[in-house]
Amino acid sequence: MPRMDGMETLRRLREKSDLPVIFLTSKDEEFDEIFGLKMGADDFVRKPFSQRLLAERVKAVLRRRGGKEGTVQKETEAAKVLERGQLRIDPERDGPLQLTGNLEITSGTGRVVARVQSARLCRCGGSQSKPFCDNTHARIGFRSS
Repeated sequence: MPRMDGMETLRRLREKSDLPVIFLTSKDEEFDEIFGLKMGADDFVRKPFSQRLLAERVKAVLRRRGGKEGTVQKETEAAKVLERGQLRIDPERDGPLQLTGNLEITSGTGRVVARVQSARLCRCGGSQSKPFCDNTHARIGFRSS
């Protein structure tokens, strides 16, 4: 995949698929969010973000995209786990977001960073290896709400 920004990646994805897209971003300009929504993004979540907010936004997108069937929620000591098909979202309490499934992680420029089965994504916004967690959350005292 050639180097491109997230909006171009979304545009190309929308040519072939109606797959739900939620941008996890550190951009805070309203223009970026409006432009992304007009391009076909389902939602935007700005870093740092709480596990509850992300989980609720994922559930809302999935609800709008076809109801609740196939979605399983489990209470754990740390947080709520969301599962749909092969996708599992498991927010670590006061830490990163653990994702498992068939994942394609892209950077803010749209460049594919990794194709993986599992990833720990930064939620505190301070990671030097964004979008992946480098445990900065522990050093800065990040607390999920």
